[in-house]
Amino acid sequence: MDRLLFMAAALTSTTTRDRVRWVSLTFVLAVSSYLVANAIPFFKDLVALIGAATTIPLNLTLPPVLSQHWQQWTRLKHLRRRQTLGNEESPSSIPEIGTPRRGWGYMASSSLLLYSIVFLGVGLAGSLASVKRDWAQSSAGPFACGLD
Repeated sequence: MDRLLFMAAALTSTTTRDRVRWVSLTFVLAVSSYLVANAIPFFKDLVALIGAATTIPLNLTLPPVLSQHWQQWTRLKHLRRRQTLGNEESPSSIPEIGTPRRGWGYMASSSLLLYSIVFLGVGLAGSLASVKRDWAQSSAGPFACGLD
């Protein structure tokens, strides 16, 4: 994490600045782990929450978004080619950038994007409802040891 965030070159550094950075990163990691472990003390709820927050965006939202960006990129590439060749030499089957995109592929991509956003909301709501229900049924609340 230190290398990713701060581009640290050496694994073992003896400067005070590097030691303070290491201690602060270790402290932030320990505190965030403690907060997650105590706020959601039931592992199945944590797994459900992570699954609801990541599965839908990665499997249903990302493909249509990338598909639409890919189509836009290829249209820009063809437009640049059209500009270098001149309008009379370029194929007329390439639509202009300003023209609206219509077709079954675009409609399917847009509907999948809308469905994934709705499904993400439903999944997160169900997961958070499960966390709330398990807290209500538990004898110890969040941030409690649970030992009587």
